[in-house]
Amino acid sequence: MAEQILPEVYRKSSDYSVNYNFTDVEEGTGVVVFYAGKETSSNVLSNKTFYSNRVSTWLLMSSQVNYTKDIDVDFDVVFNMPKDAKGKAILSVPWGFEGLALNNNYRAYVIARIRKWDGATETEIASVQSETINYTPTVGMALKKHFMSALDITVPLTHYKAGETLRLTIEVWCYNSLSGAYIILAHDPMNRVTSDLDGLTPTGLPDWTGYPTNLILNMPFRIN
Repeated sequence: MAEQILPEVYRKSSDYSVNYNFTDVEEGTGVVVFYAGKETSSNVLSNKTFYSNRVSTWLLMSSQVNYTKDIDVDFDVVFNMPKDAKGKAILSVPWGFEGLALNNNYRAYVIARIRKWDGATETEIASVQSETINYTPTVGMALKKHFMSALDITVPLTHYKAGETLRLTIEVWCYNSLSGAYIILAHDPMNRVTSDLDGLTPTGLPDWTGYPTNLILNMPFRIN
């Protein structure tokens, strides 16, 4: 009898479901590492590193007696093939204060939201809030303070159709008893400390020297 040769079968899929960065055996998921950054016309999530058009997003805080949402930024990736997200997402968020005044009390926290966007409707899947940061610089203390918040988000089983968007939203909520300081969120996949487009005249802020600027989402997907 002649030998039978069985053809190899390949599963069609996009890069985002084939090229898992690592797998979580306990959860039965493959994890994709997404880097957040800015293009000229949009904010994106990419599983490849690239030079962000700007290293950070910033806002001049006003005097506010209640917590106010000063930064609200969306980062998107569109899927070419269906995906099922499920498991624990881990998010690293670099953010902070610059241009602070002595003896002023600065407080802030980060909220991260994982969403689905179908071109018409935005659906929130899961969210998490960081701890609240309190910083009051006195004589001899730095007039800037940077942080790296590590957040874990439990993502329920969520189906993304081909053409739908995974959206990561980062909000920074601030309390500030005086105006004149900046709240900043970093997002450079190449981990630069500044770029030509980042400077705030005349202060030259923000400056991330000595601090990481990678905003990273470890996103879990079911392995079929």
